[in-house]
Amino acid sequence: MRKETVEESLVLTIIELAAQMTKRGDLLTQELGITTQQWLILLYIHGDPNIPFLNAQRMKEGVFAKDIAEALDVSKPNIANLVNILSQKGLISQIEDPIDRRRKRLKISDKGIEVIDRMEQKRQDANQTMFAALDQNERLEMLQLLHACLRKLKRTD
Repeated sequence: MRKETVEESLVLTIIELAAQMTKRGDLLTQELGITTQQWLILLYIHGDPNIPFLNAQRMKEGVFAKDIAEALDVSKPNIANLVNILSQKGLISQIEDPIDRRRKRLKISDKGIEVIDRMEQKRQDANQTMFAALDQNERLEMLQLLHACLRKLKRTD
């Protein structure tokens, strides 16, 4: 019989939390005609300041699909598929890179910004509900601890 450990319980709880957040996110984004994954990519392209370790200056110039794939640690074909969907919906545009014309920089469109804006209040309400049991100091401490875990994982990859 396996022994219960704090570390294993933390990992499995975080996995379950992520699954529940994705499920709820899909319910929120559904009426906007996008998925949680597509919304997250919009946030990356837009340079949302809440994304951990995001290079906001680089995002202003436009981001490459490869950068998003690396940041989210998913395959380039998966991101390419999502980028194509967002492009077809008119939420992002693909602009030729002046240095290498074979590469496309991704920029958010006005319609994409509108979708993000329409989602913002829902996002805030959902976050407030989820973290209602924690005061502001506990929320900040939790954020710092999660960032420390992410930094450690990114260094060991």
